[in-house]
Amino acid sequence: MDLHGFAQWPANQRDISNWDDLADEKGFIVVHPEGTGFPRRWASHSPDEPQTDRDVTFIADLIDHLSAEPPIDPDRIHVAGISNGGGMAFVLSCELSDRVASIGTVAGLFTHPWEACDRTRPVPLIAFHGLDDEIVPFAGGPLDGPLGGTRWSDCDGGADVILHTIADGGHTWPGGDPLPEFIAGYTSPAIDATATMWESFEDHPLRR
Repeated sequence: MDLHGFAQWPANQRDISNWDDLADEKGFIVVHPEGTGFPRRWASHSPDEPQTDRDVTFIADLIDHLSAEPPIDPDRIHVAGISNGGGMAFVLSCELSDRVASIGTVAGLFTHPWEACDRTRPVPLIAFHGLDDEIVPFAGGPLDGPLGGTRWSDCDGGADVILHTIADGGHTWPGGDPLPEFIAGYTSPAIDATATMWESFEDHPLRR
């Protein structure tokens, strides 16, 4: 699954991430769900909001629908997302850890409180974040070329954590179609986030 960011929409995210092209090449299924509200968004902030349960239920129901016809491999359901969509991917790793094998995030907005995360198993993560992201700052805080990568291996349950830091990257999808630079910053071609995520997804099926 490929989740759009705040104020974006499925077709826009499809064009930015280019997951469809890779799916055609590798032979897997990709879907681009749509959030709710105006502007479109995912309820990824507070576990006390009924909208959070609604969005989690929507994704769970979507997995059920996709599992019916054509059948999909229940051990290889992965969720990718940008910004608010990355935050929703994190929520799903908390609430649907028995179904989501791993997640990938770009410029992820993680506002869901850690203490509210109720996992049944560790969930692998691969993340990308630009150091020049002015919308969701790399170092945290209020919302207003060279490449670094760190990998933590031998984690519980084989749940590796991989972080790619993009030295000149903005609030954008590395290697994807650029967003307007005056809004989102520079889209770095230094790494293809989609292809790199897929390599991680392939290495991390659901371990029950």
